[in-house]
Amino acid sequence: MAAKRIFKNGKENLILEIAEDGFSAFLTIKETGDMIDADDISDLLNSANIVAGVKEAAKLNQREKRVKEFNKPFLIAYREREESKIKINYLFDRENCYDPAVYYELEEMEQLTRCQKAEPIAKLEIKGANSSSMDIFGNEITPDLAEERIAEKYIGQGVYFAAETKEIVSSKAGYPYISREGTINIKTEFKIEQNIEKQEYNFFGDLIVIGNIINSELEIEGSLEVMGSISKCNRAGVIAKGDIQADYIEESVVVSGGKVFLRDGAKSSYIIAESGVSGSDHSYFIGGLIESGGDVELAQIGNSKQVKTEVDITISPFSKDMIKRFTQLEKREERILWQNYYKLKMEKYLADEIESFHISATKKIFNNCRLRVYNKRIDITKDKDGYSLYNYFT
Repeated sequence: MAAKRIFKNGKENLILEIAEDGFSAFLTIKETGDMIDADDISDLLNSANIVAGVKEAAKLNQREKRVKEFNKPFLIAYREREESKIKINYLFDRENCYDPAVYYELEEMEQLTRCQKAEPIAKLEIKGANSSSMDIFGNEITPDLAEERIAEKYIGQGVYFAAETKEIVSSKAGYPYISREGTINIKTEFKIEQNIEKQEYNFFGDLIVIGNIINSELEIEGSLEVMGSISKCNRAGVIAKGDIQADYIEESVVVSGGKVFLRDGAKSSYIIAESGVSGSDHSYFIGGLIESGGDVELAQIGNSKQVKTEVDITISPFSKDMIKRFTQLEKREERILWQNYYKLKMEKYLADEIESFHISATKKIFNNCRLRVYNKRIDITKDKDGYSLYNYFT
């Protein structure tokens, strides 16, 4: 909701406060001994862009016999509007919500109420506001706009108001809660300073791990940043719907619905990235397979020991992986979502609407590496100081 706006004149003996809804304004005249005339007040109103409601305020003050006094705010502009009644129906369990004042361990968060991205978490029933009105700035407030302004009082962080359905919807995956002010919020960002070892978590939101992830299975509904390594996560692996960043990946399955960034490198791993893989100027990938839906740019691919290393750019590898994983009956809706997403990507590819991508080893590529960009493939048979493969051979 917009904050109350305050304007002052140069001498600061006139203070104008505009209500949050833009339908009224109050003026306080400080008793300083300085002369104040109508022009001073008019100039202040003009600086605040108030163009309507002064006469209405004067009539209302007269009708209600309000007396102007120094150092006390009095009504200076007023426009009448149709009052609306609102009822809110929460669509999440409020008894088991995230509490911003409490620190939670990861295992404790498994028990909290959570939501997916784009999930309705409250429904508003708004009655009234059937005709347009005008605020003190001369703006026409239509019934739809009036509803949005009414809904604003419930809008906190991580949510938005869907006017067509009159729902408050999550903009990211996370943990919903109601603030002391009554706004609905989604807690989406978390940081933990510990290793995660031999654990299984389904986490909603963006997670920063200052430590290592070892022999664990994680499913992250947001992005994952690891200030350490991901190692021996070679069963279901580590999955994030958003981006994944890590220092080092070894003997692991890592699946990203966005981009993967390697600060150091990866070895003996299977990496899936919907939107590409990149790294630092000393990054490397040795042994295993990268499947990417976007550019792959690393300093080094393979090593001098000629470990077999494959890098593929293919159509929507993340959605294909999700389709394989969500074969259970309870995951039917999500499986259909990814099937449709993959179908759309395939149609664009067949229509030649997918842009050109490339695989680049900016410093070194070694023998026994296989690169493929869609239907273009090459086997590296000797070491090279830098190499790139596009949809066409270079």
